[in-house]
Amino acid sequence: MFETSGPKHEILKLFLGFVSARIPIADALMTTMGGRGHEAQLWKEYGVQPANGWLIERNRRLSDQIIRERYYHYCASLAAFAGIMRTVKGTRNAYVDGFHLDLCGTLEARTKDFKAIPSLIMRSKGRCLAITVADERRNLSLEHWDQVRSDAQREMGEKDFGSFFHRLNEEQEFMKTVTGGYFGTACSSKRELGFFLNVLLLLKKLRGPKIPLPNVIRRYVYVSTETGHPFRMRTYFFHFGNKFVSRGKAAKRLMKLWQKSSMFIFRDNQFQNLEIPEQVLEKPEMTTQQQHQEMYPKLRAIAQTIGGEVLAEFQAMAAAIEETRLDVDLAQKIRTLVVGSQAIESSQTQSSSRRQRRREQPSAAVEESQSGIDELQVKLNLLRASAQGEKALEEAYTRAYKDLGLTGRKYAKKRRRIVGAKYAWTQGKFRKKFLKACIEKFGIMILQELAELYSTVTDEVKVSDLQREADMA
Repeated sequence: MFETSGPKHEILKLFLGFVSARIPIADALMTTMGGRGHEAQLWKEYGVQPANGWLIERNRRLSDQIIRERYYHYCASLAAFAGIMRTVKGTRNAYVDGFHLDLCGTLEARTKDFKAIPSLIMRSKGRCLAITVADERRNLSLEHWDQVRSDAQREMGEKDFGSFFHRLNEEQEFMKTVTGGYFGTACSSKRELGFFLNVLLLLKKLRGPKIPLPNVIRRYVYVSTETGHPFRMRTYFFHFGNKFVSRGKAAKRLMKLWQKSSMFIFRDNQFQNLEIPEQVLEKPEMTTQQQHQEMYPKLRAIAQTIGGEVLAEFQAMAAAIEETRLDVDLAQKIRTLVVGSQAIESSQTQSSSRRQRRREQPSAAVEESQSGIDELQVKLNLLRASAQGEKALEEAYTRAYKDLGLTGRKYAKKRRRIVGAKYAWTQGKFRKKFLKACIEKFGIMILQELAELYSTVTDEVKVSDLQREADMA
């Protein structure tokens, strides 16, 4: 049974009001994901006609209930919906006034199924779209962040991308302050940028020399308890008016509309406009020193760790890059200098660690497996794979069976549990021991990679945070 109050209930009512401001709700053709029937019940109360309602649901148990009620139309597949509408209404007459893409997960995973629907929305009088996504579930934009950033920079240009991403980060920080840290996690800005990019690409798939842009965007942030557990969610409302722009200008124009859009947060049993002071969002001019720090951040972190002449040489070269713009040649010199020094540093650290381990009893974290690969390396491989997604992690599990000598029939039933336990040692309360073991084996520079891995797998973390954890082990 669904709730008749709370943020999700308010979202559904707000969207009905959003549509009815453009077209009488009795005349509007509405579509949503069927779910538990919450939205369909509200449709009845607000006067959506039986002939004008479509519920999409692939879950057999939930769809059987929709079919039994026989009040609104039913479709079993999001991907098939556009084709069904064209069959029912005719190719040129198919339309949807208000579509709510109410997802349990993220837009990134459903763009292929959804790509034919925006054209139906653009043919309607209402031209309203709502998309609800999870804000704390596995997200492809986080798992493939380098590719998302590259695609966004290509669409927006590096300068606009930097400005927009800075603004999203500042919004999250402000939200974190006003909500006591529950909202505004470090990965939320990456999730929203990925969502923005996918909306842009969906619009660019529409035919024609120019593409439509929304004239109204509203962003809602809240905690849904509809499933019985608190879960961070976001819902975006779009209304498409008569704004059309060339494909080359679409990203810049959509970015500006996004920045001007209102953001609402659910507090005190209602959605309140989150007014962010403009000075919080302004990006200050960078000093020359700050500009240098922006360049080659990974190389800078390595140089700072090594220190001494390497750091001085790096800073001189970074300054020279700014003055001469000979990026390729000088960058190569920097890499040669730092990587060479890093190899010396790593060699010295590992030699010291080996001498120390010879004097001590080896810990369980670095015992040799039957294949000659130590358990610490297996754990690190599993962590690396988890940052690449479920498929990569599954492949890493298979490799771990062989590396740990768990290929015999006697291990068939328990090897997954054994490897799962190894992976668990990279997380939670065990992480500090894992970090310490990694530093001892691979040197202090491994923390840079680990910080990137944990920022992808969980929330963003800094090298200094991991260093403190390792010191506590």
